[in-house]
Amino acid sequence: MDCCLIIYHPYRSLDMYTREFQIDQQLFEASWRIINDSLKTDAPLLYPPYEIALACLLLAATYRDKMSILKQYMIDAQIDIERIYEVVKYLLKYYELMTTYDADPPNDGKQIKDILSKIPKPKIISNEPTTRPSSQPNEQQIQGTNSQQNNNNNNNN
Repeated sequence: MDCCLIIYHPYRSLDMYTREFQIDQQLFEASWRIINDSLKTDAPLLYPPYEIALACLLLAATYRDKMSILKQYMIDAQIDIERIYEVVKYLLKYYELMTTYDADPPNDGKQIKDILSKIPKPKIISNEPTTRPSSQPNEQQIQGTNSQQNNNNNNNN
């Protein structure tokens, strides 16, 4: 089965918004990092790139106290704020997971080690000859075939 999945990254949209809003370098870099984190979620599969870029820009602007730039744009462009906030929720869930997962004092990373220890390990194959058929016969298969032919010839005589 041959398939292809194409996901458009929100970096181009962020670049466009950066030029349009005349965003400073610090806000741009913070937004870029948040976009990198958004790729670790399901957001790129569920939302278009411009919505992800706006959500990341919104988070970065909130963090940097520069929300006034974005508020007016979202009002003027009639952007569906609810969809942007859905992306923001995805990102905040991701950040919450990263900060709280296995971090409580009783676990101290033991929970992930327990989970990883339960994962079945692949079996290491020894250097014994394989019994899997291949397109080219190996020496043992040739010898086995020759001995079977010799036995058949002896039985026929």
